[in-house]
Amino acid sequence: MKPRSSLRVGVVFVGLITLQAGAAISDPEPPETLVLPEITVAGRVPTRATVGAFIPTVTEISGLNLSKKKQSTLGETLSREAGVSSTFFGPNASRPVIRGLEGDRIKILQNGMGALDASGASPDHAVSIDPLLTDRVELIRGSAALLFGSSALGGVVNSVNGRIPERREGRTRSTLETRASSTDLGRSGGAVIRSGHGPIALHFDAATRASSDYQPGGGGARVENSASHSFDTALGGSYVGDFGYAGAAISSFMTNYGTVAEPNVSIDLKRYRTDAAAEIRGKGWVQSVRVKTAAAYYKHDELELQAVSTTFRNRGIESRVDLKHLPTWGWNGVVGLQHQYSLMSVTGEEAFLPTSSKNSFALFAFEELKLEGWTPSFALRLDRLDLRSEESEKFGVAQSFAFLAPSVSFGADIPASQGFTLGLQFAMTERPPQDQELMANGPHRATGTYELGSGDIKSEIGRAIEVSFKHKDAMGSGRLSAFLQDYTRYIALTPTGTQDVASGLPIYAYRPVQAVLGGAEFEYRARLPWTWCNGNFESSLTLDWVRGVVQSPRENLPRITPVRETLALSYKANRWSSDLEIQRSEVQGLVSVGERATDAYTLVNLSAEAPLSTTWGSFSLVGKFNNALNTLAKNHVSFVKDLAPLPGRNFSLS
Repeated sequence: MKPRSSLRVGVVFVGLITLQAGAAISDPEPPETLVLPEITVAGRVPTRATVGAFIPTVTEISGLNLSKKKQSTLGETLSREAGVSSTFFGPNASRPVIRGLEGDRIKILQNGMGALDASGASPDHAVSIDPLLTDRVELIRGSAALLFGSSALGGVVNSVNGRIPERREGRTRSTLETRASSTDLGRSGGAVIRSGHGPIALHFDAATRASSDYQPGGGGARVENSASHSFDTALGGSYVGDFGYAGAAISSFMTNYGTVAEPNVSIDLKRYRTDAAAEIRGKGWVQSVRVKTAAAYYKHDELELQAVSTTFRNRGIESRVDLKHLPTWGWNGVVGLQHQYSLMSVTGEEAFLPTSSKNSFALFAFEELKLEGWTPSFALRLDRLDLRSEESEKFGVAQSFAFLAPSVSFGADIPASQGFTLGLQFAMTERPPQDQELMANGPHRATGTYELGSGDIKSEIGRAIEVSFKHKDAMGSGRLSAFLQDYTRYIALTPTGTQDVASGLPIYAYRPVQAVLGGAEFEYRARLPWTWCNGNFESSLTLDWVRGVVQSPRENLPRITPVRETLALSYKANRWSSDLEIQRSEVQGLVSVGERATDAYTLVNLSAEAPLSTTWGSFSLVGKFNNALNTLAKNHVSFVKDLAPLPGRNFSLS
């Protein structure tokens, strides 16, 4: 679509509404309340709580709020949240970045279990989760993050889709969702059917997505090789009784997309997965026992001129047991164990990693104590990782590594007067190095570097402290948080100042450095004292800032999110609503060696929603007009920010 056509579409439809067809037998969801949404620790551990009453920084995005934010990738879906940005390797591959931390420092889960893909190995690898079929997304930071991984300083992102039902379905409920967008000629559609008879509950879902090369802001040419198409489907079922539930699900995810960094390279990705879960509710000291396991076969071919040049394979299985107990000496919480095994192989022209296997075990516990006036909590985790590579002509003899990594976190929630709560968090964590940090040796075209690992690297050690003030009253709620993360051994990919002769790429080596990241986040949502046509106005303000430096020699960490501010105004009346959002990203001039500064930009986004009801279902019409001013915007966190700026003016209609 040409820029003028896009502008005409935007002008015509800015007052219209995007469709999110939810053909559900139940009534449409009521509009958001004026307070921050209820939150859930993934896996329902240990309880449900409100933002003002729970210690960890845990945010749930669901319902209409999630529908308005859904993008083609998980990273972009979350990129507007306080403290969260994305790697944005074009519109098809994007992982969340939390408080300046990315890659394996961020644990990505699906229904509480690992994604079991290769998205952490390179920024051009897609996360094998389609947001279109996601019911809710949970962002978990603080003590509770140690339940899922030792990278607690980064955080946990859990995508929940309910493929293994946990409750009885007294009726059949179906949801249909379609979307179309102008900037990439995108079209997508998904269906979810939940049904049951007696103790049997069934789930089916399917989604397909396709897009052409997208047009960036500023009226430039379309970004070459950014098209994609994908298909995701699953079938699951459970037996639900008074004892709890037991069920399983099978799923497949397939996508083919351009990598934007190389005009003739695309990725053909396939992932097949089986999940099983059961929960048994006890009547004694053990309140419940939950068992989960997931196994996946992942493969993607990197195609150059439609010929396979490099192949990534990952065969993985993960299992965990969570035991929730009744209060003991006042302490209430969960203990458990986790096991994960994976076999990763990379073959072909850009095989920068040897074939290697990872075998890890972990013990963990999270406990909180309800006292008069305040609530302390702590979490413990002990990880054991064994990693072994296979002998090969390119990488030489087999290598083996073993790491024992303990982590601990403490917190306290101290209520103050007039709806204020003070939250304190302290954590000391160890993260075992991953295979590429230990054994990489080869060209990595996606990042434009020759990566070199080191077998002498030890576990990454970090300490973190966070202070937060939360407020909630009848008119609004919000929080202000300040954090400091100090790493005595931060594993960084740093330039060596040399060049690989064969590939012509600069050599970057993984090495431990002393690094510090600090910052602050503020978010507040409040009802305004205005009414119009029986409707109410609400406003929200979000600000975040993070700074990352290497101590010796003193230099900036690369790809750190700049200061960002978001101001939003919402109007809600008679079950319909409209939103105006202004996103501002400031100049990022604090750059690392060889990194370019990024200019400031402002994005203006509009949306509106109106439900329609019929005798056979209900529909929710949601319209979005993003980047209405067609601003040229470059995501500083992205490796390809100059090749692939953020999308331009985009009207979406589902």
